[in-house]
Amino acid sequence: MGKKKLERRFDEISISAFETLNTPQVGTDKAATQWAKEKYKDSAQEITEEEFLSQLTGYYVLELSPPCDGIPCYSNNTQGYVEAYSFRAQFLKNCKEIIGEDLLAKAFEYQQPSELISYGDDLIDSANRYSELHEIEIPEQSPEEDETPFYLHVVVSAGRWCKFWGSKGHMLEPYY
Repeated sequence: MGKKKLERRFDEISISAFETLNTPQVGTDKAATQWAKEKYKDSAQEITEEEFLSQLTGYYVLELSPPCDGIPCYSNNTQGYVEAYSFRAQFLKNCKEIIGEDLLAKAFEYQQPSELISYGDDLIDSANRYSELHEIEIPEQSPEEDETPFYLHVVVSAGRWCKFWGSKGHMLEPYY
């Protein structure tokens, strides 16, 4: 079987991240279609609204997805080459004091779903141990950067992200 056939078959049997996140779709979900209509109003309107909506039919509107650990606050999506549901492992490089070299290295390795869940547990355990040892509370929301609580939040967020995706049957595929 050729590579194209394998890729097509993989897509046929896979559940996309957007489906896992229950992301509303233009043309299918009322909220996403309304979102597209608002985008049309804000556009240069060189085509009709119907044509515009037709072009966006099937588009997943991630910003309308319900909040969850699968959409991290630390992502490279603003750079435009990955989706907002991706987690930037590079953030963990500044967290070596909390997680150590081994857990950092593992962030850049392929992991099956069960391994990803275990890795998430290990990250959260490391953050909790560090927090207790240094008597620092792990913040619920991202605090100012360059402070230890910020790095604790990064580690816990990464752990939750790993557990979310692993528990949904997704694997970790590093992107360089």
